[in-house]
Amino acid sequence: MIVVARKTRFLLMLVGALMASADAAPSLTVWPTDPSLNLPIATNPFTHVKPQIAPDGAGGAIIVWEDVRQLAPDSIIGDIYAQRVSGAGEILWTIDGESVGAVTQGEGPLSPQIVSDGDFGAIVAWEDKRSGTDWDVYAQRVDAFGSRVWNDFGIPICAAANDQVSIQMTSDEQGGAIITWVDFRGGYYSDVYAQRIDRNGTILWASNGVPVSTATRDQTQQRIVSDGAHGAIIVWEDERNNTSTARDIFAQRIDEGGTLRWTVDGTPICVAEDIQEAPSLTANKGGAVIIAWRDWRAVGDAGDVYAQRVDREGEGLWALNGIAVCIAPDTQFGPRLLSDPESGAYLCWTDRRSGNADVYAQRIDSLGASRWIENGIPVCNAASNQNEPQFVSDGRGGVIIAWADGRSEQFTTDIYAQRINPNGSTLWTPGGVPVSTVPERQYRIQLVADDLSGAIVTWEDGRGGILNEYDVYAQRVDSVGALSTPTGIESSNDSPAFELSPPIPNPGGGVAELGFYLPTPSEVVIEIYDVVGRLVRSERIGTLGRGQDRYVFNGEDDAGNTVPSGVYFARVSAGNQVRTQKFVISR
Repeated sequence: MIVVARKTRFLLMLVGALMASADAAPSLTVWPTDPSLNLPIATNPFTHVKPQIAPDGAGGAIIVWEDVRQLAPDSIIGDIYAQRVSGAGEILWTIDGESVGAVTQGEGPLSPQIVSDGDFGAIVAWEDKRSGTDWDVYAQRVDAFGSRVWNDFGIPICAAANDQVSIQMTSDEQGGAIITWVDFRGGYYSDVYAQRIDRNGTILWASNGVPVSTATRDQTQQRIVSDGAHGAIIVWEDERNNTSTARDIFAQRIDEGGTLRWTVDGTPICVAEDIQEAPSLTANKGGAVIIAWRDWRAVGDAGDVYAQRVDREGEGLWALNGIAVCIAPDTQFGPRLLSDPESGAYLCWTDRRSGNADVYAQRIDSLGASRWIENGIPVCNAASNQNEPQFVSDGRGGVIIAWADGRSEQFTTDIYAQRINPNGSTLWTPGGVPVSTVPERQYRIQLVADDLSGAIVTWEDGRGGILNEYDVYAQRVDSVGALSTPTGIESSNDSPAFELSPPIPNPGGGVAELGFYLPTPSEVVIEIYDVVGRLVRSERIGTLGRGQDRYVFNGEDDAGNTVPSGVYFARVSAGNQVRTQKFVISR
């Protein structure tokens, strides 16, 4: 099966679905250029909430959300749906999304989480109450075409006694995922557990998960990143030392086999006086991590931002109990972290030093020193409140930050974004560029990089105007802050040429996706050869127009047989021009 962009893609990819139901056919679109429009992801007359997003590995994204379409519109019982959108803004799966689980998951919230699977699909995990009594954790993998790969009903990750909630997850960097959750199997207080599942849906660690911390009192608000060696590092809020009004930050590393590598029940990251909460972390070079949190240690202060760098052995590399990133007046909360190219990190947070909520950011180096002005730079301090900043790398050493913005009306929020270079200079319009400015509330923002120094943003959207009914929308913002559809090439003074991008992923588990750019309309032929030069697959695509297109090789030869692991060559002919790229399949 192949995927070819624009007019031919879904004739080739979804002919069976088209014959079965005209209503199921996707509509081909491009990104809107007007912030009062945006791209609809799920807008049928039901409620769609809590979107999460992951890159699809080809410049686009896969978005997952909670959905109640199977039941009454006002029901609190829901399911999980997902949609893939290309970097060009094309809806690639069925309109309003594909079902991730073939069974109702139970009364909300289901709070789905998502990571890429490395083959243009994704692994999704969610809270599930299909048993009718307790919350459990389930997961499903969807492939590049939106099909469920594992058991149609999802794989149980943890079905232990009592509730398992508040899922977080990261890729294991081998096509699988490591999932962590808050677990009440021990009774009144909560613990943190984790599980690893591979690309085939096989549970790799102990049944119902490995206990990350079962210390006294509550462990909550955990976050997770890869440790760079197929394991993970997990950080959380911990009440073991005090009471529910005095919390600390602890962390643990769990290796690829499910063995805990640091102190039993976790290494203390910050045990300063008063409350440390809302931890965030980012992977750093050499298996280290940088962890940030909201900190109440200062007398009379409602919260500052502190951080610590921890090496792969669990040793803190900065001052005991962390370094102060921002101790400006009033309160700072919701810190987010993103590694920089020099073993430091970018941070962004919501800041009330002016009286209203604004968005601030800071860059710290590998030694914990601030690279920008003391207490951070204002990303946006427009009228009213700016909240919920989220950010991604721009691929050039800087970041793109998006947030919910209340400057237009008191009881609504729009979405704005800003790009910041490594020196702390804002690159777009002061105060940010508008991403979505429709009436009502846009919030719960998530975003991923688009591989062209821009970003794809998704959010929960109230423009439908019906009480308690929300939809999911998305929008691309490009490297210069414009809402646009990419051409597939970087801007240049030279005339664009026929280009064939390297296959991704490479190596891959059986699927390889090629991106190619046509400077003029051309007849396209795609051929796949093995390492000794034998023709494995040949596709005459037909004439395609100027612009960016894609081809997906799903690991089958012309006879429909699965090709073995090995080295292959993709040869793309456009008119009288030919380009070739090498890739590896490793099953």
